[in-house]
Amino acid sequence: MVEIVPRSTEKESQEVGILFYISILFLVLSIISYFVFFSLQKRAETTRQNLLDQIQKETPAEIISLKEKVENYEKKIKDFTPLLKKHILASNFLKFLEEKTHPQVFFTEINLDLEKSMVDLSGQTDNFFILGQQLLILEQEPLISELKLDQLAIGKEGKIDFVLNFSFSPKITQQ
Repeated sequence: MVEIVPRSTEKESQEVGILFYISILFLVLSIISYFVFFSLQKRAETTRQNLLDQIQKETPAEIISLKEKVENYEKKIKDFTPLLKKHILASNFLKFLEEKTHPQVFFTEINLDLEKSMVDLSGQTDNFFILGQQLLILEQEPLISELKLDQLAIGKEGKIDFVLNFSFSPKITQQ
């Protein structure tokens, strides 16, 4: 059918056109910004490299050798640090033993194996009662295990000579 009254065609909104041109403008500005920042970065890298070259040319040989020595010592310290962390302190065991020794017991010899956490102690005391107290002190210590009275004898002066063997926790030497 033929239309007598022509229909009006819808015009694009003016806002859509403005947004289109603004988006084109942002796209162009983004591309320009990319190239500007890229060239600025290249210029900064070139300037940095030139300054480093200039510093190396002007640095005396003594300073360079000192710097190398410092770096060498720093490397040695870094290599030595793990060894110190794993170091076992025998002095900690001796301090522990001092705290756990009866006042009337005298240890004459110690054979300490830190790797196996074992110790052999030779000692003297005045009588069996004091030796029993010493054994009780050591038996009650949770860081000591496998306590054995290995040898027992009466010495020339009437004192009791003995040898104790026991295992100890590695925590003692790491405290």
